[in-house]
Amino acid sequence: MKAKKSIYVLLCSTLLCTTFACAQSDKIKPALNFKNPLFPEQAIQIDEQVSLFNKTSLHITSQAFTKEENLFLSPFSVMSVFGMAYAGAEGQTKEEIATALGFPRDIKVTGEKLNAMQKALLDVKGIGLAISNNLWKEETLPVKQSFHDYNKLYYNGQMTPLSFIKSPEESRNIINERVKKDTRGKIIDLIPAGAITPATRLVLTNAVYFLADWQHKFKANQTKEDKFYISPQQTVSRAFMNDKSRYRYLENEQMQMLELPYINSYSMIVALPKEGIAVESLFKADLPTLISSLAQSSSQEVQLALPKFEFRKSQSLRPLLESMGIKEAFRGTGLSGITDETLLISDVFHQAYVKVNEQGTEAAAATAMVMRMMALPLDQPKIFRANRPFLFMIRHNQTGLLLFIGVVTNPQA
Repeated sequence: MKAKKSIYVLLCSTLLCTTFACAQSDKIKPALNFKNPLFPEQAIQIDEQVSLFNKTSLHITSQAFTKEENLFLSPFSVMSVFGMAYAGAEGQTKEEIATALGFPRDIKVTGEKLNAMQKALLDVKGIGLAISNNLWKEETLPVKQSFHDYNKLYYNGQMTPLSFIKSPEESRNIINERVKKDTRGKIIDLIPAGAITPATRLVLTNAVYFLADWQHKFKANQTKEDKFYISPQQTVSRAFMNDKSRYRYLENEQMQMLELPYINSYSMIVALPKEGIAVESLFKADLPTLISSLAQSSSQEVQLALPKFEFRKSQSLRPLLESMGIKEAFRGTGLSGITDETLLISDVFHQAYVKVNEQGTEAAAATAMVMRMMALPLDQPKIFRANRPFLFMIRHNQTGLLLFIGVVTNPQA
């Protein structure tokens, strides 16, 4: 089966549906119950939350996708960071986050369910999986005890004081190095230069690392060069892993779908659009239902050809999150549950890495939410250095009429 079109990969470490649906047997899966961290004798059911989580994850992915480049991200990492911030959200900000990400309105219930999901992901032997949550505060910032305790209880979030005011670049490097360590060196410079300033007051980070072998490894001597069709008119030569074996498989008029199991409780789902169908159109399909059907299907003999690939994707998620309706948090309202100082989210950075070969898959992702105070301290002047092309206008102040308008691209011209 040659790759005649783009391949859309749903990697299990980023979408919970592959953990809780695709790894199940042909029988209907049982209810997912996990212990309540506050009351261990009580069980927490997360089936409904996982279903909602997957729908939200697919929506985030569809909004982030562009035809020009590869995409890889961990919606779980993004939602973990927002889960930590959710403890301090109030009013319209809390409502926007809940609506956009599918969080329960009760922050306690949200914490319990995300905590249970994280424990479920980690409760698997035979693979390498690590998840870390950290909070980095300006050393002079008085954080409310309730916010600190919530994140310690539900996310095992460690609070570390840093000097953002005196040493913003050094603080950025400390955070980035911790993320790099937690992802075995795969996530590099998560927070870009200049993103941490003396006005930064709090940074929330989540890091996820995943390493797993295929249940049935590909034979290296069967890997062959072949054409990958970026478009019907454009091809590139790539190394394709080849195998003829039995896999869970289904197809409809839009796509073919295949499950590639790892050695324990995780699977990769590959959805391949049929010829003439754009890969982005797959997001319009009911993928969660199809994946559940695939998990309950019987295996079939398949002649598989899958390209090896490795890439990294870094991006600011602020435009995407604002388009999903999370707006007030970026404007400086509704985060008073964190501290008495007025904070706003200045940006949310995300980076993800994936490598797929004959042995298995290595993947990592991290998210950083950077919060700053509403305005810079009085002793920190605004910087306005017109050292690049700019627009200027001559305005009559009394009437507001713009008498002249110009653009300077070269002052020496």
